[in-house]
Amino acid sequence: MPTSTSNRHKNNELLFHHKIQSQLIQVRALLNTPSTSHHYPSSHHQRSPVYFADYPKHSYQDKFGLAEFLTNVAIASQMNVLDVLGVDEEKFRLMHKIVNGMASGDEMGGRSDPYAGCDRLILRFAAVENCTRIDQEQSILDDNCDSTGTPKSVRRKSTDQVQRLFAIKNINRDVKDDHHWKVTVDYSIKVLAKHSYYAAGNIAKKNAILRQDPPPILLKSRTAVTTLHTAANTPRPLQANVVRDPIDFDLTWLFKNISSEDFSCNFRIDQSHQKCRSPRRNRDVDEALKYFSELEGWCNDICTYFLKGACWNVELSFLPSKQNNAAASSSSAQMKESRYEMNLESIDAENIFVPVLPIFEPPSSALMRKTDSNSQRLKEGVSLSPLLPIDDIRLFLNEQCRTLDEKIQQYVSMFPSADSTSNLITSAEATLFLLFSHSASITDYFVDGIQAIEQAILDSLTNACGIEVTQKDFEKVLRCNTRNLFCDDNYMPLEFNFDVRRPNRVPEGSARIEMRSINSTCDETSSILTVVREINLALGKENPSVKIKIPSIASMAQISGKCYLHGWLTHQFLGTDDFRYQILATSRPFSSFLLLTGTISHDQCMDVKNAMLIQNNDEVSVPLHLNSVHAVGDFQGLVSSLSPQQQSFAEAATEMQLESSIFSFCVVDIRPQMEMLLGLPPDSLTKEVRLKKILLSLFVDHQLSSDLVSYDGPENAPTKEMIATVKEYVDNALVMVNEIARDQQDEAKSFELRSEDVYEDQPKANNPFPRSNRRASRDSVSLDARFERGMVNAFSVLQLIDITVSPHFLPPEQKSTGNDDNASLVTESNRVLNNALFRKKQSCDSIETSAVLDELSQHAGGGRFVIDSAPKVIKQLPSIVCRESFDEEDLISTEIASVTRKLNVKLAALQSRQLQQVSIETGQVWSKRNRLQLKRPVEKLDMAERAVNRKKAMDLLDALSRSGSLPLQFAELHAMVGVSHCFSQSLIDTLVQSNVDPIKQVSDSMALLASVIHNTPVHDIVRKKTMAK
Repeated sequence: MPTSTSNRHKNNELLFHHKIQSQLIQVRALLNTPSTSHHYPSSHHQRSPVYFADYPKHSYQDKFGLAEFLTNVAIASQMNVLDVLGVDEEKFRLMHKIVNGMASGDEMGGRSDPYAGCDRLILRFAAVENCTRIDQEQSILDDNCDSTGTPKSVRRKSTDQVQRLFAIKNINRDVKDDHHWKVTVDYSIKVLAKHSYYAAGNIAKKNAILRQDPPPILLKSRTAVTTLHTAANTPRPLQANVVRDPIDFDLTWLFKNISSEDFSCNFRIDQSHQKCRSPRRNRDVDEALKYFSELEGWCNDICTYFLKGACWNVELSFLPSKQNNAAASSSSAQMKESRYEMNLESIDAENIFVPVLPIFEPPSSALMRKTDSNSQRLKEGVSLSPLLPIDDIRLFLNEQCRTLDEKIQQYVSMFPSADSTSNLITSAEATLFLLFSHSASITDYFVDGIQAIEQAILDSLTNACGIEVTQKDFEKVLRCNTRNLFCDDNYMPLEFNFDVRRPNRVPEGSARIEMRSINSTCDETSSILTVVREINLALGKENPSVKIKIPSIASMAQISGKCYLHGWLTHQFLGTDDFRYQILATSRPFSSFLLLTGTISHDQCMDVKNAMLIQNNDEVSVPLHLNSVHAVGDFQGLVSSLSPQQQSFAEAATEMQLESSIFSFCVVDIRPQMEMLLGLPPDSLTKEVRLKKILLSLFVDHQLSSDLVSYDGPENAPTKEMIATVKEYVDNALVMVNEIARDQQDEAKSFELRSEDVYEDQPKANNPFPRSNRRASRDSVSLDARFERGMVNAFSVLQLIDITVSPHFLPPEQKSTGNDDNASLVTESNRVLNNALFRKKQSCDSIETSAVLDELSQHAGGGRFVIDSAPKVIKQLPSIVCRESFDEEDLISTEIASVTRKLNVKLAALQSRQLQQVSIETGQVWSKRNRLQLKRPVEKLDMAERAVNRKKAMDLLDALSRSGSLPLQFAELHAMVGVSHCFSQSLIDTLVQSNVDPIKQVSDSMALLASVIHNTPVHDIVRKKTMAK
């Protein structure tokens, strides 16, 4: 039985190559026989065709010719099979006439031609099985014996004849109680002409056609009959009447590819069709493969019916049940053996010649002179075609018919005659099984040959490249090709890798976005390429700079440093995800900078999602995830069925997604920004490593106001004096911080003791604050009650109100120590406190809040407080409404915010689903390590730890920007727009099957993205040679 297409090894090139090599031996013998070599002038020339892949000196166009050659030969081979099946010349012409619509009739169905309007041919195999019980026949002895059982005319019979008659008598006596069954199988192979109802012309004609089906064209039919007998107590061997489902196959495509003039095969590949990609991937070859695959399935279904059908195996299953007699036993054994030899599984179609061979013949001088087409190609300067001439094809088809006839005659002699009325399986069934097996072999050779053409293209491509191309190799080739794409270096994509530094200074660190191959055995990484343009934030707009939202204050930090707009193009092939992307930020020893990531909204405001302080050899890795925003073509298809109101809502939601897809990446150089904050000259803190470290601790850990440590002396003072003044302020702050820590510890102990005195006198059942919750119960005590009990001082009240208190408190006990420094410090602290409270009262609209501040000033005593300029009150107190507010004018979107809209317009004009905008998001788990401590394990930062780091970084950003009043001059902002070029196939399939150059397509996408980023037409940024391609 032939194997099915699904079970065949489609890519087993070695097995198919071995089959072709064995067939080539027979082909060379045919071509070099004296009867065939006279067609060519040089009869002594030995023709030696080869497997097409073994002849590399052929053109890509020759592969198209080979695909047409294989298809036409497969059609002709199938016609030879149909000829044996019963399609003679008359039936062939009728079927060809039906398919090509040449049958005619009148308008209303009273037609002389019954096939008028038909244009489809259905090949149908149908079978009906019957099993009926017959009366027990009169035994042979009734005709040959008298009433006593003595044979009649015994004197005239020989001894052997008498013994045979007595044996028959005994057998019939043994089986006289058996049941006899007549098994009949009636099958037929017909061609049905079907109507194309859509081409009927009008309803009346359509109805007339439907009322009467045209007569079928009968090809083969047979009624197989056999008789069985079973014991009386055994069940019926088969069902009484079974009508098998017909097995249909559409023959239309075959006859459509046969010429009407000379009935030759005229299959051609329309290379001008837009879906024609390669010799294998085109509409015409796909239809041929579909036809032959369905033909193979039809043949396999019929073969399965003959092999596994109950009626065809009933003769082996039901033999005479009683075999006591030696003669009967011997006869039964011989019957089993003969039926085993006549089993259909023993039929082999391997020795039948299959002419569907993908072979080339190197052009020789003899063939050149003989073939007119080759002579014409030589005159035109075109290389000679290695395809075999038409005479060789006729020779191959004749050899197929010869070997097929020999095989049929072989099985006709082995099986019973087709006219037999006592056997189910005869030479007719053997012939059908052989034809169907041979048809399946033709399909195997054709499908494998077409697939071999595509595999040869892949092998040639691999040999030409020198490597087996992977996506990693494609990335390298793409980078090399990008260098020759643009006409100016200003438009050239650059690696996203930059240093955090000032001009002519050693970098504080570096930051880059790198890509890592997950399939690489080595730890190989490279920076991504982006199209980049620097944007001057100080031009063209009244308020053009980008602001950063700081959650702890009502104002925003303004970026006045450099700003870069990036366009990042990624590519994705089907079924591959070979790269992982991450931000890698590293700092040098005694260096530090802030890393901020987030998105930029339409109002030029950066929404910080994550922030971290990177210092002292830290290396932070931030994973990046790319999420596709649906293509413009997909969006148009999705909203086409919605109402105008629903479409408007969907467009607004999509626009919001596009605006939030601008990924922002900002770094702030801390050292120069801190110098500007403290009022120090540039580079004054370069060598003050310890001072910078203390200042970072005060700003981050203690939220110290920068006004307490800023230089406030003469501007023309020497740098050393300015630094000394700042150090003095810092030392004072450190003293206050240490004393605050001690005072807070003493206060905590005092509070615990007083809480125990208050609650221990009450019964345990009535104690609303157990010991474990007494610290929490302190927050629920009213402000006045806590003052009366002495449980809190003024500093604690400021913490309770949560108005961003800087913890610098000097206890009153130090005023009586006689220390002049402490006394002066107390006086200064009172002055600062009163001024701060006065400013607070002036900036607040709430009367209740002003009253609270008055109360705080009365309870301040000799303590020293510093209140920052942005109040924030706890829930128990009324909200503080500051007089300061932003200008509520609508900000005009700048180039950064409008780049997604411009890009979306470009993509909509292309109407391509391959290009999609992507949103860039950071991963959930970050990693951090110290580069000098290699043995220390990498620290994983989850969401909670990142939240703590974000708060510290934003507090530091608040201090460096002086709560939004000082621009971030030493900050670099990188805004990034992501676009992904998504291929619908893998890299190899894109090259071989679709015949598409992915480098060309990605380069075009890169040019489109660069034109949007640089706001310049494509033809002005791309080389002219590239535009010509």
